[in-house]
Amino acid sequence: MVFIEIGIRGDGRAPREAMTNNAEYWTKASSNFETYRKRGKFCDVQIKVENEVFNGHKVILSAASPYFEAMLTNGLREERSSFIEIHDMSSAVFSSVLDFIYSGDIDIREENVQEMLSAANLLQVQDVVNSCCSFLAKQLDPSNCVGIFLFAELHMCTNLKLEAKRYIERNFTDVVHQEEFIDLPKEMLKNFLRSEGLSIYNELEVFEATIRWIRKDVKARGVHLQELMENVRLPVISPKQIDLSIEQCPDAELKSCLNQLIHDLKEKNQSDNQMLFDSGKRGDLSCDAYFNIKSQPRMCCRKNVYVIGGVGKSRGRRWGDARTLATVDKFDDFKRQWISTLPPMRYARCCHSVTVYRGLIYVAGGERDSFIYDSVEVFDPQDEEWKAASCLLHPRTCFGMVTCDDFLYIFGGNIGVRIDRSIHRYDPYSDKWEEFDFMKLPLYAMGVTSHNGIIYVIGGLDDYNHVQNSVYSFDPETRHWKQLRPMFEGRAFFGLTILHDFIYVIGGTQDCRARNAMNTVERYSITENTWTRVSNMKHHRISPCVVTINNGILVAGGRGNSDNINHRSDSVEVYNPEENVWRDSIHMSSSRHDAAAVVL
Repeated sequence: MVFIEIGIRGDGRAPREAMTNNAEYWTKASSNFETYRKRGKFCDVQIKVENEVFNGHKVILSAASPYFEAMLTNGLREERSSFIEIHDMSSAVFSSVLDFIYSGDIDIREENVQEMLSAANLLQVQDVVNSCCSFLAKQLDPSNCVGIFLFAELHMCTNLKLEAKRYIERNFTDVVHQEEFIDLPKEMLKNFLRSEGLSIYNELEVFEATIRWIRKDVKARGVHLQELMENVRLPVISPKQIDLSIEQCPDAELKSCLNQLIHDLKEKNQSDNQMLFDSGKRGDLSCDAYFNIKSQPRMCCRKNVYVIGGVGKSRGRRWGDARTLATVDKFDDFKRQWISTLPPMRYARCCHSVTVYRGLIYVAGGERDSFIYDSVEVFDPQDEEWKAASCLLHPRTCFGMVTCDDFLYIFGGNIGVRIDRSIHRYDPYSDKWEEFDFMKLPLYAMGVTSHNGIIYVIGGLDDYNHVQNSVYSFDPETRHWKQLRPMFEGRAFFGLTILHDFIYVIGGTQDCRARNAMNTVERYSITENTWTRVSNMKHHRISPCVVTINNGILVAGGRGNSDNINHRSDSVEVYNPEENVWRDSIHMSSSRHDAAAVVL
């Protein structure tokens, strides 16, 4: 053999070697393996499943399946044998898995997916397991999600189990009416009943689902009533709704047990409340009798935004034709629609304040046609009823009201003859107002909110109608005031809300006559005592409604800069803090400003 010396390196800088990668090579080679198997070439093992025998290559089976690797390399008798028998599997399913091992292709259908997953799980062919899990996750619906959840748990398919669990929680309202749910084992039922992730309209659905599960076999399951009801948040359900639900129970024995359970709960609550009065710990979050998770709505309970009262106008009319409203608009965040069928307040009012205490909405003060109210109305969203509460000590409008621990507090406002700086406190248990303290200066049209037992008073107008950029914190426990870092801009008649550990001030005006609307937004860090600017709203708004919902901020209504007949104040926009972006949302049922809003 003769070699000829060739001068390959031209400039002395080219590499002496090169690595190449032919992507098609392994595809062609592996296709030959499948051909060899089907023709019986080079095969060194036969696998019997049911009455069918399959040819294979030990090295390929071991490379694809830890199950075969352990069987064929750990000194077991199969290592020395050319024949293997597999039980508890159909030959059709094994054939499909074997085809996948050699080709990477598999046909998954509704009728074979469960058996396919079981077989792949046994043979430890994880890619087939993952494909089956993905297929089942796409098939989830209210009628099969519980079955898929149980199947995933049986086969230790963690991701599929989590997918099914999330689906059950998000569609709990529909799932509880399915037969699969009624057949859930008790311990699994308990796990769902205690979940914060249940998407429900109200806790009554959980109560009735528990009763429905017990009714399947009252004799065997009735003994678990107390244990299961420990996971139902009975204190957040209207007593009237509980009584009606029990009354409709067709089983006399179960009805009697439910009545006794509710009776015992009421007695315990009365005892706990008395203990709190006697110990002086009422409002102390460290007191177990007070701070009970059962008295709090679930984190994923379906949220509704309630926009109450305000000033509204018909489309095509000027603001001079506007009228004060008593109506309530509700935004169903689950159905993504506004609802205007709720009962109105007794009094139409604007420039009032609202707050929430234990699932009830308190509406206080405000005005109509220059008449200032001292009345307080309370709305129960579950019963959809309004009731009167004790009146304020003085009529007032453009003031702040907030819930902190176990009391309601009102701050300042316009009380007709002067701008006020007093603080009054309301006790929902005794239905009484009392004078409590004073602000640093008289204010109205400011923002008031609370966080972790501290109340924050921000901006507003003083008794000389000078706009403020001041920020104060107030500790009701010690009655101590602290001046904090001021806002970048003074403002009044703005929206205010808390998201995580930040206070957002939104829109408003720097004009005491409320003529020039703002669209700027500032964010205050409670932990760092610093302000930052965030993205401006799309629309300028004076006296908008602002609430926190689903880790975002919803802003509705408010008055802009124009008295144009085409100007609309029914617009809604939502802020995403992660993206620092505002997006338009679904318009309200009617235009309004100087309204108030809460989330429940």
